Amino acid sequence: MIAPERDTDVRFDYVPGDFFMLGAASVALLTFYDNARLRVLAERMAGRLRSFWLVAPLVAFGRWLGGRDILASSLVLAVAALWMSRPLWGGIWFEGHEYGRYLSRTIEFVRGWREGSVYPRWAPDFYGGFGSPFFDFFPPGVFAAAGPLALAGLSIPTALKIAMLGFTLLGGLGALALVRGETERTDAGLVAGAAFVFMPYRFVDLFLRGDLAEYAAISLLPWAFFFYREISRAPREQLPGRVFLASLTHAGVLLTHTIIGQWATEALALAVLLPALGHFWRGEHFRALSPVLAMGGAFCLAAVYLLPALGEKEFCSFERVMGGYYTTTDHLVPAADFFNLSYYAFVGDLLQRAVRMPFSIGTPLVLAMVLAAACLLFRGTRRAVLPSIPWWLGTAAVLWLMTPAARGAYRFLPLAGYLQFPWRLLGLSSALGAAALGTTWAAFTCGGALRRWRWPLALVAVALVAFEARRFEGVKRYYVLAELPDSAEAVAQRVEGTTSAHEHLPRAVVALPLRPRDSLVKPAEGPVRATAEQLDGTSYRLSISAEGPGSVDVQIFHFAGWRARTLSGPAEAAFAPSPRGLTRLAVPGAGEYVVQLSFGSTPIRKAGATISLLALLFLLPALRLLARLQPDSRRSSASPGEASPIAARARRLRAPPA
Repeated sequence: MIAPERDTDVRFDYVPGDFFMLGAASVALLTFYDNARLRVLAERMAGRLRSFWLVAPLVAFGRWLGGRDILASSLVLAVAALWMSRPLWGGIWFEGHEYGRYLSRTIEFVRGWREGSVYPRWAPDFYGGFGSPFFDFFPPGVFAAAGPLALAGLSIPTALKIAMLGFTLLGGLGALALVRGETERTDAGLVAGAAFVFMPYRFVDLFLRGDLAEYAAISLLPWAFFFYREISRAPREQLPGRVFLASLTHAGVLLTHTIIGQWATEALALAVLLPALGHFWRGEHFRALSPVLAMGGAFCLAAVYLLPALGEKEFCSFERVMGGYYTTTDHLVPAADFFNLSYYAFVGDLLQRAVRMPFSIGTPLVLAMVLAAACLLFRGTRRAVLPSIPWWLGTAAVLWLMTPAARGAYRFLPLAGYLQFPWRLLGLSSALGAAALGTTWAAFTCGGALRRWRWPLALVAVALVAFEARRFEGVKRYYVLAELPDSAEAVAQRVEGTTSAHEHLPRAVVALPLRPRDSLVKPAEGPVRATAEQLDGTSYRLSISAEGPGSVDVQIFHFAGWRARTLSGPAEAAFAPSPRGLTRLAVPGAGEYVVQLSFGSTPIRKAGATISLLALLFLLPALRLLARLQPDSRRSSASPGEASPIAARARRLRAPPA
């Protein structure tokens, strides 16, 4: 596909591949017409198909796949992830709504690591060298994933591309695990994993928006749902480990994208509410309490980021993203846009444009909806499709929240104002939709000839899903090297903010700098002269010569965590923000002063780090101890080592009718 110019609308009409997808779905639906006739027809055709040169390798691979299902499915999804992410490698870096900001952010984060900071919070080169507390408020997940690759010698763009490829594969494997856990069918998990990898919003998020953090967080969602669902299925002795893994994956989402983490938390709570009540009624008190423990553990693990981000946000200008263009209800999506499958527009979410970026849920998910409805109509599959209903309801509820019909609901939803763009929830609906699609596939192929041919059919479905997604491949354009920062020095020469709204700018700063800083320190008041040496990104040493009381302004933005220590001089230098939001040092009288200025921790940051460290070390042992102290009551029907009754009931529903 040719990359269009900036702000160009590119529309694609349906091509033969679309009719092939619809035709394949029609044939599949027709199999419900007469199962007996289908069985006779399938047996008659089987001999001919096995000897056909195009089908014989597929059948052989399907048989091999049946014996090595998880490994082979993982390999297929690895190929799918490589195929989906191949536009990443078409140039140095691609243009999206985030431009090259993730390169600058990763450069700054890696610089912090190289200078010895375990958790960098200050970006010293943003805003032309004046700095920003960006990492105090922006989750570190993407930078922590790409950082080790950069430290190993890879370029920042390459490190980020490999990290995104890893998150793409991780998302597909998560959908595989989720659906396999729901259906005990790896072929259904493979179809769901491919559907999740190729969901349209995944392309939009990565290549059009360029929001790597949101893309990575969405990739972790299937794993979070899988481990929370495992709480209802795992044998009693494995339950503490499953709870710990649920906390770990949930914390991973929170540490990668705050908004996705918030909405995922609410979705996870709803997903485990009814099973937890059922466990409590049967006397399985520890299992009923486990989702609460998992969520508490997730927030404790993520406290190193969450506590400072919440406790210190009053020092920044987050009201910039709470109104105006960022008003959540101004970006609701007409429901028809979810089913607009025929174009991909390389534009933004601009309200004054007639054409906005695509919000399609994709042809495979639409066809799966039709297939689920058909399964409900026929007795042979009605029981098997029941486990997919909660996933379809969840998908529909999330889609509804993005439409104008849900405008009134945002007055009651917690923290709804921070969502900004309701279409972000397409990521959540992609995870739920992939689970719904996979469980529907398992119901459709639960018996007869379709069950015997499930692996070849699954491979064909994966190929069709990948083929259908080709319309969403591509980027607007690729940057040339001169347009991108490649070092901390290059970042400091670019007077650019960390985001479009500059919400991470310290509140005391009255105006954005127009040019990079031209010195480290400037006299402010009184007869003083000063020189400064920058020791590293978060440390300065100043020599101040004063003939009387006076002050100097260090050319860095003031923020909580900066502190001054007088190394020598007749008195202590005072430390405060200047009227322009810079860091001001005042000396009380004449003399020679040497002052060291450094950025360090605060009480709330120390508390968050301590909580996260304790949770990482002691959460699993505490869960195991609590499991021993909370035996199940006699009403529980699950004996030690036996799966939960909910899991047993789900297994009975999935079984084909006799």
